[in-house]
Amino acid sequence: MRLAGLIRTSLLDDPGYLCCVAFTAGCNLRCPYCHNADLVEVSPEEGFPLEALWDHLESRRGKLDGVTVTGGEPTLHPDLADVLAEAKRRGFRTKLDTNGTRPEVLIELLRKKLVDRVALDVKLPLARYGELGASPSQAEAVGRSLGLLLEGSTDVIFRTTVVPELHDESDLEAIGNLCRGGRRFVVQNFRPGQTLDPSYGERSPFPPSRLEGFRKILEALGLDVEVRP
Repeated sequence: MRLAGLIRTSLLDDPGYLCCVAFTAGCNLRCPYCHNADLVEVSPEEGFPLEALWDHLESRRGKLDGVTVTGGEPTLHPDLADVLAEAKRRGFRTKLDTNGTRPEVLIELLRKKLVDRVALDVKLPLARYGELGASPSQAEAVGRSLGLLLEGSTDVIFRTTVVPELHDESDLEAIGNLCRGGRRFVVQNFRPGQTLDPSYGERSPFPPSRLEGFRKILEALGLDVEVRP
């Protein structure tokens, strides 16, 4: 694995902990609103070496709690388990951000106890994943990842980035029903700007009143909801 980017300090990415954020290159979905569009088409062989991550963690030992591995889609990298194991060996906690399309990788990571927390992006109701470039088998795989995380004991945060003209209240209700069980759920408002589909970059984000409406729908389903405007 080579890194496509590194945020040296974050209080947001692993709530309750101070972490750095390591970005991986390449993704197997094509979400039109993606704000990491520069990572989607990048070859996994591009970027800079992992030594930059290890050097940074060691230089911040005693200050950083751990590392969040995000993307792109980290589970596309065959050495992800080795990277997480090395972070754990060095005494740091690990968090993984994933789109859930590779449950077989999640199974391995959870079995080996290589992740302390998983953030799963539930982007749309599963029947609509084709709008993100997903095949039917990929949508089914996301459903398997959801079940795996709901049934397991690993700390999990479910997340949805809500996008005007793509999401409405019925979508949030359907997504919330997939994530029932008292879990943490983050509603992230869309950010205009550089997006994979340039037409999305001109859209305005949802107003606070709509975000609060989404919160109420999800809380009614028993979820612990955080809204990020």
